[in-house]
Amino acid sequence: MSEAIIQVRHLTKRIKQKNLVEDLNFDIHRGEILGFLGPNGAGKTTTMRMMLGLTSITEGDVTIGGHSIKTEKEQALERVGGIVENPEMYKFLTGLDNLKHFQRMYRDIPDSRIADVVEMVKLTDAIKNKVKTYSLGMRQRLGIAQALLHSPDVLILDEPTNGLDPSGIRELRDYLKVLASNENIAIFISSHLLSEIEMICDRVLIIQKGKLTDSQVVNETQETQQVVAFEVDQKQKAIEVLGKTFAHLTFTEADEVLLVETDRETIPKLNATLTQHNIKVYGIKGVQKSLEDRFLELTGGNPS
Repeated sequence: MSEAIIQVRHLTKRIKQKNLVEDLNFDIHRGEILGFLGPNGAGKTTTMRMMLGLTSITEGDVTIGGHSIKTEKEQALERVGGIVENPEMYKFLTGLDNLKHFQRMYRDIPDSRIADVVEMVKLTDAIKNKVKTYSLGMRQRLGIAQALLHSPDVLILDEPTNGLDPSGIRELRDYLKVLASNENIAIFISSHLLSEIEMICDRVLIIQKGKLTDSQVVNETQETQQVVAFEVDQKQKAIEVLGKTFAHLTFTEADEVLLVETDRETIPKLNATLTQHNIKVYGIKGVQKSLEDRFLELTGGNPS
């Protein structure tokens, strides 16, 4: 595992004796895309706002590149780009003038960098138009351009795909992957689009009622128990036969297959038992639960 560029320790936000976020602990590593999932009101945006110094921290701390967000805020945020909720832009200015305004806030950002980020987010044709004429998706892309302007080591993005059409979502997904792998940037991203998180992230944190409930490697294979689908010609007979020999397992029908949750070593034994009883086996396939299935199991709620 690469260096942890962000360390979150015992992070807590309390208002009027109510914990909005409680005792969060996690790291984000260089070159990693870490997803952040949770139902409405779970504490995702509050967490990101504390990480960016936009709201006070009740307890705990966040260190970015070794600098505390509480005591060394300027140094901590120097190499961080972020969008929380909707990006705020001056609507009466052009997209280019907005980026030039942000350019002046940093040191040594050449004009060529503006051209680079504009091309990255596919706004070249509209960058000289006023922001008030932009669609929500265009404003979102302009916000991402602004966040990338100073070549950050860390990107913190709250719902960055809001307002983007499927093509824009795919372009953003591909670009973020390139940033993480080629530029070694750490990316922390929240989204209600579970399918997107599954396609883009290396790991996922799930938060519910202000507490972390799970941390998972996306698409990791289960080394112990897994769901296996057997495509057979006689499902009812297969269930009866296997139920006698493997009484500790549960067999269910689903569409054209027979499902069983078992360990890897038992799979060939199941297959052998079926063939011994003249049951034809046309296929055996592992069935991996989607991120959405796992999320709903843990939270019982809506991801948005």
